[in-house]
Amino acid sequence: MRRILLSFSVFLTIGLFFAPGSASSATLGRPLGPLASLPAPGPLTLPEIEVPASWQQPEQIRQRPAWLPANFADNATVILVPGTDDFDGADQYGRTVAIGMYDTPEGGHFDETRHLVIVNYPAAFGFTVLGYPVYLVGDSTYNDSVNDGTIKTIDAALAAHGPSDSGQKIILNGYSQSGPVAWNAAYLLHQSGQIPDSDIVVLLGTDTRFPNTGAEVVVPSFIPGLYTNGPRDESATGDIEVISYCVRGDSGCGLGNPLAHPFETAFYLLPGFYIHGANGNYVNQYTVIKTWKVDNTTYVVLDGGNPWGMMLRGMGIPVPPEFDAVLSALVPVPVPGEAATVAGQPVPTPRELQVLIYNALGLTVPTTDPDQNPDAWQAVSTSSTARTAATVTDGQSDDSDAAETTPEPAAETTQSVESPDTTANTTDDGTDAADKTDGDKADGDKTDGDKSDGDKTDGDKADSDKADSGDKTDGDKADSGDKTDSDKTDGDKTDGDKTESTTDSHENDGDHDSNDDASGGDTE
Repeated sequence: MRRILLSFSVFLTIGLFFAPGSASSATLGRPLGPLASLPAPGPLTLPEIEVPASWQQPEQIRQRPAWLPANFADNATVILVPGTDDFDGADQYGRTVAIGMYDTPEGGHFDETRHLVIVNYPAAFGFTVLGYPVYLVGDSTYNDSVNDGTIKTIDAALAAHGPSDSGQKIILNGYSQSGPVAWNAAYLLHQSGQIPDSDIVVLLGTDTRFPNTGAEVVVPSFIPGLYTNGPRDESATGDIEVISYCVRGDSGCGLGNPLAHPFETAFYLLPGFYIHGANGNYVNQYTVIKTWKVDNTTYVVLDGGNPWGMMLRGMGIPVPPEFDAVLSALVPVPVPGEAATVAGQPVPTPRELQVLIYNALGLTVPTTDPDQNPDAWQAVSTSSTARTAATVTDGQSDDSDAAETTPEPAAETTQSVESPDTTANTTDDGTDAADKTDGDKADGDKTDGDKSDGDKTDGDKADSDKADSGDKTDGDKADSGDKTDSDKTDGDKTDGDKTESTTDSHENDGDHDSNDDASGGDTE
């Protein structure tokens, strides 16, 4: 029977092949036999499927976030400090001005041509290993970059601030690395009193010192140039209004505690870095899930979905919102600002554990921010060629500093806190700042805008204005590891604790950069 069926199949195939209209046409590609009358098949097409908008990355819109105060930017000048690798400020502009953060509640656009100053500072990321610098972004360590940015932000704020009775506000805006820059500047301005607290507002995005979950609160401090500074003391900025927002899943401000939840922390680390760098332009569309206030600091937690879903949509891969809900239920996303617990008991972060161990051993945790290590900050500020009005003598401000600012001096000043051998007056190309002038002229040959020390006017202080105690050189730098979180007392945070060694000018004659005499700032 099997042979009969096989023979029948062979004869049928041959018959179809030699059927009229098939072989005679010499076109074997056409249908054969009875199928010849059917129309030729066309190209295979799939039905059009419209992907729902909720499956995709949202379009960027210009709409003032509802969680900002109604009068947030009234009569304000914004000192915009870019984050890491944002050398021209375009990214920070895109995640603030371009999405309407400073617009009026009615939708009126912020006048950026008159009231926006972009601070030019290294915006670098690096560290040192056995004394050798490792620069991953730019040509500076992270700590030096923050210190340099703090000085220039203070200068820009003093230059932009009008008379104290004008009602003008100064908004210090930072994101990621520039979050500490903006907050440090506000802290020092509060300490000096050169701008009233009521005239300053600080807006921080993905602050690395966000309580409990910020990167500088979780990661231990042990890498030179990349020291972490722990949580902030909200009372240290006095009556200055501070607004700090964080997107859930952001690895800069919403990092998990690996000692309490190691899997969750590792699972969301990669998409958390993506959110940190790519999703700042959508914070005005995210849902507010938590707010709280400590002293004059308001914390805002935003939710844009599960970090993996947000990253996939950002890469052009549509995923439904149900994906986010299921994944978040299976692997909970850390909530920014919340301390990690196990069985209802709080678990310290690795950095908090480091502080406990160091204190027990009588060691010091290295820090660099001015609220944590005033001695190290004085060494940085006094050796910098950039004019800083953040430091004062005997708690009294110098009015002449308020008239000058150079947010973008030609010679970028860096000062290593942790390495005493770091040259204080170096430029971006590594040459000595004292040897560089606008026209490669010596100090005695300066013309036009390059004034000699004796000819300084309009806020350029002569050498006689400098206090002897403030003329520090590289050899006067303090050890960055001299202070720890536990070394500070409440009295360290008052104006009266400032010493004479912090003066306004802090520069030697040979270190004077001709560009310090230039007026204005880096305004876009």
